[in-house]
Amino acid sequence: MSACPSPDVFAPEAVPAATLAAIERLRRDGAGGNGVLAVEPRSARAVERVIDGPGGPLHLRVLSDARPRACYLHVHGGGWALGAPDRQDQTLLEFARSARVAVVAVGYRLAPEHPHPAGVEDCVAAIRWLAGHGERELGARRVIVGGESAGAHLAVLALLALRDAGEIAAVTAANLAYGVYDVSMTPSARRWGDQRVVISTPELARFAGQYAPEERHRDPDVSPLYADLSELPIARFSCGTFDPLLDDTLFMAARCQAAGNPVELTLYPGAPHEFLNLRDTISAASEARRAMAGFVDRVLG
Repeated sequence: MSACPSPDVFAPEAVPAATLAAIERLRRDGAGGNGVLAVEPRSARAVERVIDGPGGPLHLRVLSDARPRACYLHVHGGGWALGAPDRQDQTLLEFARSARVAVVAVGYRLAPEHPHPAGVEDCVAAIRWLAGHGERELGARRVIVGGESAGAHLAVLALLALRDAGEIAAVTAANLAYGVYDVSMTPSARRWGDQRVVISTPELARFAGQYAPEERHRDPDVSPLYADLSELPIARFSCGTFDPLLDDTLFMAARCQAAGNPVELTLYPGAPHEFLNLRDTISAASEARRAMAGFVDRVLG
């Protein structure tokens, strides 16, 4: 699939009416400071694992299909400073069933107490553990890495670290949703402004400042958009067209493809940031989840 999307996805008439209505509610809720992301009940089926991490014990939360074909490392979003591996149990359990994988949500260290590169190091440690122990402990040898927003950013940096260490063969594919690939902010992020539809430009800047010093924001080990992207596994990129991080996805998908990596890109008309995890769900979320499960099928087939 080309990294050049059809211009039709940007047409105003391509946005479903229900998505437009959800956007208006998000504007209202965001302006009032209300939480817009879903809070899912914890699953009794989740199994906690603790492994040795670079900063001490590293917690992994496993939600598995009965006969998984691969281990799927999930890296949650939250601006590198918020979130936890137990916030999406129901969604991740359903994805484990539909994609037939063992989802392993990593409890990486958070900024500002643990700035860059702590989160990246934790993701690398989790991938290495899955590569070495996944078949014996979870019943699956292959590893897929996935993440949303800041989690997609950490996932890519972990892949680059593994490639540089000669270990990239441990990862079969990457599934990346609306990631932050330029911590200094791409044009769409800078031009978004103060409107808070899930996230705003000032909030993106605040999270970035907590994650790494401003003078480091364009260093390749902080912002993967500026890195050598050769020799990475196949990656699927997903993003909504009403997302301040739209340029991050467009630029990163194109750069990965130009570096010789296989790329899939799907844009969802009118979908905002974090559309997979909104309290007020939209049709793009279920469409994207089905497409992601299909991607897993293809790369494991």
